[in-house]
Amino acid sequence: MFRLPNAPPLGALKLTIQQFYRPNGDSTQNRGVVADIELPSLTNHLEGIAESDLDYALPFDQIRAAQFQTASDVDPAVIQYLKGRSEERVKNSPDFQKVKADIERYLAQREKKTVPLMEEKFMAQVKELNADKEEEKRLKALTEGNEEGIKRDYYLDEVLQIMVDYLQHRVVAQAR
Repeated sequence: MFRLPNAPPLGALKLTIQQFYRPNGDSTQNRGVVADIELPSLTNHLEGIAESDLDYALPFDQIRAAQFQTASDVDPAVIQYLKGRSEERVKNSPDFQKVKADIERYLAQREKKTVPLMEEKFMAQVKELNADKEEEKRLKALTEGNEEGIKRDYYLDEVLQIMVDYLQHRVVAQAR
């Protein structure tokens, strides 16, 4: 950020001067790189944090695709296989079910346009929100690990399991 000397603190200006494109010609503006396998995450539902939430964000854009060769060992059938295996594990994971419940609760709370005026109902709502915060603290304590490395949690475990599925699928395919 560039500041003028002795200028009053009137705010900030963010200026995007570059557009990035993937080999297929899609820009990363407003969409990012779309994942082949997406794990449930509350972050995906939060308002105001994505580039597309900004008032004057650059729009998605496309240019002519570059000539490139896709990896032959990652075809749509393999991705669907990996996605199906992951979805099954996520469906049976208490941790991911908690995330899904948190998402549903957040979306329901976001849709509420009123606050209860009766003290009893208001306090019940506050108690529920505080209980959620305590659960978050408990889960964070479980995943605290080595500060120098990646902290292990159920997200990391699922990502590693997807990689194991991929490698096993590849070994079987190469044996044919």
